[in-house]
Amino acid sequence: MIFNFALWKNGFNKTLAKEWKVFAIQMNNDHPQIEELGFKFNPEGNWYLPIRSLDSKLVIESYESDTLEDALTPITEALDKVKQAHPYFDQIVQAAIVKFGRIENEE
Repeated sequence: MIFNFALWKNGFNKTLAKEWKVFAIQMNNDHPQIEELGFKFNPEGNWYLPIRSLDSKLVIESYESDTLEDALTPITEALDKVKQAHPYFDQIVQAAIVKFGRIENEE
């Protein structure tokens, strides 16, 4: 399992793949805190957080004793990391809007 944060390139004005990749690498260099939290970087413009597998035995035992949340620690730990990384991802989105412009939805 992973959590994935990806800049959706189609949400920004048209840009060349090379320019997008250079931007993503720069953002990764500017925000080392993201990798310090455990996220892995893909130069195509996304970061992903591997999540430890759930212990199936513990899931069964916890379910049977009505304490399922006890077995979900890997997920809650990952969610905490996502919450900590959110401000950095928000900064990256804002930087992408400034650099490339955003395509407005026509409704």
